[in-house]
Amino acid sequence: MRISGKYIVLGLSAFIAVTLPAKGKADDAALMKHLSPRDYTFSYWLQGRRGETRPEIGDILVFETGYYGLTLDMARLDQAQFGLLSDPMGYAEAVDAETSRIAALNNAALCFDIEVDGQVYRAKQLVMPENKKDFEEARSRLSDVWLWESGRIVQHIELNQVRFETRQGDVLPATARLTITAFPDVLTWAVQMNSSDDVPSWEGVKVELAFETPSKIWRTTHVIEDEEELKKEHLMGLACAVGPDRDIHQDITVSATHAESGKPYPTQYNPMTGCFVTVARKVDRNWDAGWAEIRNYDEFDIVIENRNRKTATVRYLLDGGAANMTGGVPILCKPDGTPTGIPVQISKDWHKPPRRGSFFRPYALIPVPPGKHQYKLRNAYGYYGTVPAASHAQLSLVGNGGNGRWDQLAIGCWGETMCFDGDMTLTRGAITDVRTLFVRNGKEGTKWKFTSGGWGGDWLSIKDNRGQKQLFSQMKTAYLTQGPCLTDVRYRGFFGHEHQARVAADVKTLRTDDYMRTFQDIEYEFRADISNQDSYLFKMGAKAWHTQSIVYGNADGELGTIQFSGGHKKGDRVLDRLELKGAAPWWVAFPESGEKRGDGRNWGQGSRALIIRSYSATFGGITYDAPSITLPVKGFDDDEWADVDLWLTPPEGINDFKQGDRVRMRTQWITLPRHVDDYYGPNEAFRKHLKKHSKSWKTVYREAKGNDLKVQVVGGILKNSYPIIIEAIRPDNIQVKINGGIGFVPIRFENLSSPNYALYRVEGGKRTVLDQSVHGNDFWQTDYVSVSGTYSLVFSLPLDDQGVSGWELKIE
Repeated sequence: MRISGKYIVLGLSAFIAVTLPAKGKADDAALMKHLSPRDYTFSYWLQGRRGETRPEIGDILVFETGYYGLTLDMARLDQAQFGLLSDPMGYAEAVDAETSRIAALNNAALCFDIEVDGQVYRAKQLVMPENKKDFEEARSRLSDVWLWESGRIVQHIELNQVRFETRQGDVLPATARLTITAFPDVLTWAVQMNSSDDVPSWEGVKVELAFETPSKIWRTTHVIEDEEELKKEHLMGLACAVGPDRDIHQDITVSATHAESGKPYPTQYNPMTGCFVTVARKVDRNWDAGWAEIRNYDEFDIVIENRNRKTATVRYLLDGGAANMTGGVPILCKPDGTPTGIPVQISKDWHKPPRRGSFFRPYALIPVPPGKHQYKLRNAYGYYGTVPAASHAQLSLVGNGGNGRWDQLAIGCWGETMCFDGDMTLTRGAITDVRTLFVRNGKEGTKWKFTSGGWGGDWLSIKDNRGQKQLFSQMKTAYLTQGPCLTDVRYRGFFGHEHQARVAADVKTLRTDDYMRTFQDIEYEFRADISNQDSYLFKMGAKAWHTQSIVYGNADGELGTIQFSGGHKKGDRVLDRLELKGAAPWWVAFPESGEKRGDGRNWGQGSRALIIRSYSATFGGITYDAPSITLPVKGFDDDEWADVDLWLTPPEGINDFKQGDRVRMRTQWITLPRHVDDYYGPNEAFRKHLKKHSKSWKTVYREAKGNDLKVQVVGGILKNSYPIIIEAIRPDNIQVKINGGIGFVPIRFENLSSPNYALYRVEGGKRTVLDQSVHGNDFWQTDYVSVSGTYSLVFSLPLDDQGVSGWELKIE
């Protein structure tokens, strides 16, 4: 791929549906072979974005893709490291590889020079506060590094205050913005000057940008004609193509028409961004957008003509607004809505950031064979078929503060269900906003709005010898699937600059119509001896929460109940390292909990609960197979309530973590309506239960026990029972028998040789095909795994009141 002097950005502002030539299933397989296992990207901070920096290492930003690695030190921008990566590592394997792939990068030079009146100034560092000792100042140290988009396809990061110096140390009285965009095989740089009155005139100022590596040098120059040029979005750009020669855009044309209105939208190839851009800022719809139910999709008919003799990889951006971006799910499909499994990245920002405004921007690399092809571009918001869609996406914080990685989960599009602070850029914890689904403030409350569900939580908490909480470092995030039936996002990194503990967390949420569920499968590996005083392995709770009772139990029911009606004070531990006895799943419920609001918001509120479906830990060579819990009091009202968190802790008697200690646990965080009148969702089985059990721990037990599924498989290997994950070993037919089930239960079939399957309900010897479609083939999820050349299919099974059910996956 050779794109000299071009800056590449790719995006889709809607649910992309790819329409392929109608030549049969063989063409599908041929097309998918053009999806390279190396088409992925990461960006992360070597020592973490927030916290105290080790001066000998510095604030180092890492870009890692399937083809190359790059590191930039914010204090020495001109002294980069870069290298091509020759290993065939795929996306899922690379997120587990820590930093082994970038350890052998070569020295490179980023020469970003400005010549004013014969004096040459070079970009040396990002302007940062001088005092880095105070923690809160450390939080703002990298506030001028703006993470715009981050995911599988592209990393887009802006350095806002780049300082320039001469060799003698004289400082240019102006700064610049340097934007780095990393695609899997192309690295691009874009420049915008921050105007300054201290520079008398910009006319004739020469700007040079070069990236010098041991194998190749890329260089471009620009002479500023007048100060009007400083108002351009990008003054100049430089593209460094380091991967295969796949960009042949000169012989490709793209057109786009809104499917509903028939309105054509202009589409052009942008040489500065290196992609085809359809500008559709205003979309005409005959249905309500915004905070509404939204069962419709945005759809665009896209025609791509490839006049080359080989398949091209088309970079495409639909520059337009979403109907509601809190839950939009993009998918690449065939003309009839059948998902292809081609990965799509979702990035968005609703904080009204400067210069760009709010955006919803999915990204994709679309392989297009020779000839003309019609594509349908579709975006689902509230519902996917007859059931609300699930999504997990990067949400930019630019315009809100912090400006680092932040991920947002949703079921439907009516607010977040949970958020993760992947850089701990605004908080010191991993889990932030937690909300409820289909909950309002009583019968007269407003529907389709943000809600409250018990804000915040955390993963492991350990402290250094000064009592400072250890934050994330080297945290890599892989967005394997982002919806709409079952998400799968993986976090891999460390706690502490000295890498005292490694964390591997797999986070999933599901398509359903009753209440929020977030699965967090977490593993810790301790790599140093460290005290566990005041430590926890997992925390539920952060902000003030009105707790009247806590109930805990196991697979057989209730183990204990604690009522809070006074007598507690801040710092008390109501329970301290209590081991939960009996069989899994274990659970802890806050059935009467809520937020004591004083801001007048008409939000629905729900209670929270944690289910631990499995637990195994080794401390000091001893294995423990049941979790221990601690209930610390953070605040209280003398006679009415207490503010109590839930901690999962090491067992009694374990006072230190030892090198080699390990913890594995599968957790499920749920939020629930407290009253039946608060619930406005369509699930009648759940509504019937709520009528009998308001503010009851029995609702949590119903989920814990009811989704403790017993699954039998013929033709596959059961890898996980909830969500159900099956690896196919017989390609033509897989039979599944399920005992139990609450709500819509996701079932994922992996290692399939084709996407052309149908799922049947088997009852009394009769097969009935599962069909939840509304707009055409819009109820299952397809994911193509390029490393193995196989497919995964996900379906949402309606298992309420089913008891024992039989299912059969058959190739079509």
